[in-house]
Amino acid sequence: MKPTSIQVKISETIGNLKAKFKIRLYVKVPSDHKIMAVKVKSSDTIQKIKSVVLAKKWIQGKEYSLYHAGKLLEDNRTLSSLNIPGKVTLQMVSTPPNESRLENFRTLAYYDIEEDAILKMVPAEYQIFVMTWCGTTVTVYVNQFETIAE
Repeated sequence: MKPTSIQVKISETIGNLKAKFKIRLYVKVPSDHKIMAVKVKSSDTIQKIKSVVLAKKWIQGKEYSLYHAGKLLEDNRTLSSLNIPGKVTLQMVSTPPNESRLENFRTLAYYDIEEDAILKMVPAEYQIFVMTWCGTTVTVYVNQFETIAE
């Protein structure tokens, strides 16, 4: 059944209303073991959320990635395009320093990678927090193939 113009206008109006209202999200900040509340619109991008985090916590957006339900959230995507409702917690995972990664939405030409270049696949890294006997927390980056001895 083909939608009528009234049904289309109603769904457009509902979409516009959702985009105007703020929703509350939570961002888990591992460095201080706290969860921060942020108010954003469903039409806002992940980059916008990172700018809110920067304003509140002074943590640069390039220093971490945001994850929801185990999936990396790309900076250029909106909350509505990722189907993220309000009142969910996004996980903040630190990006190791001096690491060059290709972003999903960038082309190889953007990074000046030539046609015959060889790209190295890096195994996924996991961030583990280890508490020392004196009470300080140390962040360790490991991959699935490493053992305790390493």
